[in-house]
Amino acid sequence: MDITRKEKAAFAIAGAGQNMVNTLIGTFLLTYMYSSAVGLTAKGVAALGVFMTVSKIWDAVNDPIMGVVVDKTHTRFGKLRPYILITAVPIAVLTTLIFSIPQSFSETMKLVYFAVVYLIWETFYTLCDVPYWGLASRLSNDPNERTKAIGVTRAAQMLTLGLVTLFGYQLAKLCSGKGAAEATGSGWTLAALIISVVGMGLFLLAFFFTKEKNDHMDENVTLRDIFRTTVSCRPLLIVLLGSFLAFGKNMIQVAGSVFAIIVMNDENLYMYLGAMIIIGMLAASLFTPLLTKKFGNKKTMLGSNLLSAVVFVAMYFVGYESLIGLMIMVLLNGLLGGVFMVTQTAMIADAVDEIKYRTGRNREGVCFSGLTFSSKIMTAVATGVFSLIIVAVGYESGVPITPHMKDTVFLSISLIPALSSLASCVPFFFYPKQIGAKEES
Repeated sequence: MDITRKEKAAFAIAGAGQNMVNTLIGTFLLTYMYSSAVGLTAKGVAALGVFMTVSKIWDAVNDPIMGVVVDKTHTRFGKLRPYILITAVPIAVLTTLIFSIPQSFSETMKLVYFAVVYLIWETFYTLCDVPYWGLASRLSNDPNERTKAIGVTRAAQMLTLGLVTLFGYQLAKLCSGKGAAEATGSGWTLAALIISVVGMGLFLLAFFFTKEKNDHMDENVTLRDIFRTTVSCRPLLIVLLGSFLAFGKNMIQVAGSVFAIIVMNDENLYMYLGAMIIIGMLAASLFTPLLTKKFGNKKTMLGSNLLSAVVFVAMYFVGYESLIGLMIMVLLNGLLGGVFMVTQTAMIADAVDEIKYRTGRNREGVCFSGLTFSSKIMTAVATGVFSLIIVAVGYESGVPITPHMKDTVFLSISLIPALSSLASCVPFFFYPKQIGAKEES
């Protein structure tokens, strides 16, 4: 059965809603934690950076576990859609709690509160994310139709990425009360509540208006099966390693709002930089399926990585004093980052086909737990590296900003991503030409 327009629209809108929450966490969590609303010292900032990186060890465990759970699930609603239904409300609640750290707590208690809530949030987010992206491989049996659906979904996600990126801080500031000079703790709490309720409400559309094609139950799926599947599937291994090495592509999103404050001394500037990222990613989401159809996934991925490295180096030499030049570079990076995201998801869907071709089994849960794991690891490493840089330059709330701080922070969103993009090319160079029954051009 082919995917219907209603299913394609429901899947895309659901992904857009989910991405509202993901963008809020990915873009503004550090802004919130570094602000006076939380009030961390330099030691607190260092502890936060270590935790954010180490917490991904749990992601390394819960993603494949969720892959096992999904692949052993069989209900009248399918193996994937039930998790979309049961996770929406908990994620909305937990997202709000993350941005509700009591200001009366000591610094230690603030960090403990955040660590507990964030780890629970990560667990529930995995419970929704792995099945959602696994559903992408069940919408259609035609790889080209799947890639188109993924492209539309990524485009919809870019729209909500843009909305939250451009107006997330402004919403928090508005919720802080009339005349507030900056977003307060209560302002962040209310903004998180609004964004998460709307986002998870839209996410439920994927449960109510999609169907899983060719559903059948795979029994006795274990962690050993996951290990064997991952190790034996060369395309999947390559995508995971290449994605991990491409962590630098997430540096601008992770550090962008902090960069605007430290380097440009204007938190509103990130609205314009964010707009450039969104425009680029949105355009890429629409035309990447044409690139992959003409050149194949491997050539498209390699080309996007190589061009990303060139653009990031060019951005370093353009510098941050030329606002127009900086915005052009960010636009190009958003464009190439969007190509990477769509192609990465299409490659994971191909891995599902490869496993089914060789074994006769559907392993959407296993494969797409790899996609969510790699995406989280990219963000985690980017967050960890940037946090270490912030600690190294001695930044904390209220300290004077020095030229050294500015130059180092700018280097973190230009040269580090360039090196990361080049490193990512190495595994993708060995991506096979033959995937299942399909041979790339």
